[in-house]
Amino acid sequence: MTTKRKNIIIAAASAAAVLILGAALLYTVSFGGEAAVSDGQSNISLSSQGNTVNVTSTQISYRIDEDNPTVIMLNNNASTVSGTGAAVEGNTVTISKGGTYTVSGSLDEGQIYVNAGSDDTVVLVLAGVSITNSTDAAVYAENADALCIVLQENTDNVLQSGAAVEITSDVAVSEDASGAALYSRDDLVISGAGSLTVLGYINNGIHTTNDLVIESGNISVTAVNNGIKGKDSVTISGGTFDILSANDGIKSDDTDDTSHGWITITDGSFTIKSLRDGIQAETTLNISGGEFNIESGDESTTAEAVFGSGWVGGSGWDMSNTSAESTKGIKCGGDMTVTGGSFTVNSYDDSIHSNGTITITDGTFTLSSGDDGIHADVSLDISGGSITITKSYEGLEANQITISGGDISITASDDGINANGGPSGFGGMMRGDQSDSTDSDTEMPNLYITGGSIYMDADGDGLDSNGNIYIEGGTVIVDGPTTSANGAIDSGSENGGECIVNGGTVIAVGASGMAEAFSSDSGQCSFMYNTSTFEAGTVITISDSSGNVLFEHTTAKSGSSIVFSCPDLTVGETYTIAVGEDTGEITLESVSTTYGSGGGMMDSGNMHGGGHGGGMGGNGGMGGFPGGGQRQ
Repeated sequence: MTTKRKNIIIAAASAAAVLILGAALLYTVSFGGEAAVSDGQSNISLSSQGNTVNVTSTQISYRIDEDNPTVIMLNNNASTVSGTGAAVEGNTVTISKGGTYTVSGSLDEGQIYVNAGSDDTVVLVLAGVSITNSTDAAVYAENADALCIVLQENTDNVLQSGAAVEITSDVAVSEDASGAALYSRDDLVISGAGSLTVLGYINNGIHTTNDLVIESGNISVTAVNNGIKGKDSVTISGGTFDILSANDGIKSDDTDDTSHGWITITDGSFTIKSLRDGIQAETTLNISGGEFNIESGDESTTAEAVFGSGWVGGSGWDMSNTSAESTKGIKCGGDMTVTGGSFTVNSYDDSIHSNGTITITDGTFTLSSGDDGIHADVSLDISGGSITITKSYEGLEANQITISGGDISITASDDGINANGGPSGFGGMMRGDQSDSTDSDTEMPNLYITGGSIYMDADGDGLDSNGNIYIEGGTVIVDGPTTSANGAIDSGSENGGECIVNGGTVIAVGASGMAEAFSSDSGQCSFMYNTSTFEAGTVITISDSSGNVLFEHTTAKSGSSIVFSCPDLTVGETYTIAVGEDTGEITLESVSTTYGSGGGMMDSGNMHGGGHGGGMGGNGGMGGFPGGGQRQ
């Protein structure tokens, strides 16, 4: 077969193709936003995603012709064809030209084999079909311009390759078998209001080596390899999906052309249980809608199980127990954009991961991860949405992190938010699955917070950057570490970084041994208050001299240090802090004022007002991190 490239115009979403008796209907497959085409190249502006993606694909037009269809009745060794373009030999039905074919009935050890012209579009209307094949695909399109599967309303259709096996990590994939139970070597389109069950017990469930478009349908896939795979691209604009796979759930992995390997999802309902990645795009991934319930790997587990036996001094993490397989919830090799959707992800590795950048403007996320909740090798930008990370090693991680909006809640066994240096950057630490990291993450790490509502319960550092921390707006609440090996705030002063607050409201509670205050170069006042240990459930209240409550917080854990900043603080004014039953007064002697003794790095070496405590006691705990170092 001669492989040809075509130009798909990705225009406004079309209605799903459905079977209407007595009509000849023309459909143009469409997916995305606006398009402009010239010289065989499509420059597609995905307006709903807010970015531009260059692709090389095809406009797929197909006709459902109910005036003159070819009717195929499947029956073991007795199948019949009424019309032209198809022939029967034993239990194989061969389609040799474009057109509409309505198919019903069943075949055991059979196949529908498509070998039409390179410019032909073959439409298979499945109207109650069951085909099994123990050694090959149930439907195999060897050659066509496109294969379009239409699921007739109120029908159930089953395609099976191989014999049923349990889906486990040890299940075998036959390398000499065709790609899937439903397999096409050209563009593949699935639409309609019926149901399709695909059982891929030899290899993949649904697979095309070109572009895959799914507009609608009730689709269930079980596969010993990937559930649904479009090698060049996957576009889904609707449908209901139930996927169980021993490898990735939904995948596009073409590495030969940088304009391929992308996934776009605008709607649909997805239940995915995969032993590897739930959704994986080689290049870009854009999601603007849909409901996603994803379990990947062996579901979330402890950081020790993912990273080995833990911290071993200056050598970093013991990687001996780290799995070489990628078991992330949603993953892409390039840039990821999420502008809407509902996501529930339970993942062994990162719940959401990009080797490039991640941009989130909206959506609802509930994430449970054995590693990071959301990780980008280069940059992470969150401007909206609701993000709840119920379990993670680190909640949010990237070299560059910008949060300008959204409602974020993080539970982390290590850092809550970490602007890191990557494998070869600041801090020089290797941790987790870094095999596919880029070299572009060597820029000075920055954590910017300009808006949003952020809460974190972190056993390590709360706000952590191997470079700079800048807070200019929003509300940030940190219930930080209970031991003095970490701090509720930790900037990379050892790398020349600074910790600046110019706006917003911040309260960071934790142990005092490594507690860090904001810099005196800040544009907004702040104070750090180190005191005797208080317990979980302690109410902290900060009031001005008139008795107006500026902020109140009930601690989730014990601690001995409080860092606070808000726009109402003024140099020279006196404030009352109540920590449970104990109260004290704080007079701001400068922009950044520290009360009580503590260890670690305070205001990058500048301490103000030390020793004041208003009767609160000043035994701030350990004087520093033992062993002369700060864990990043």
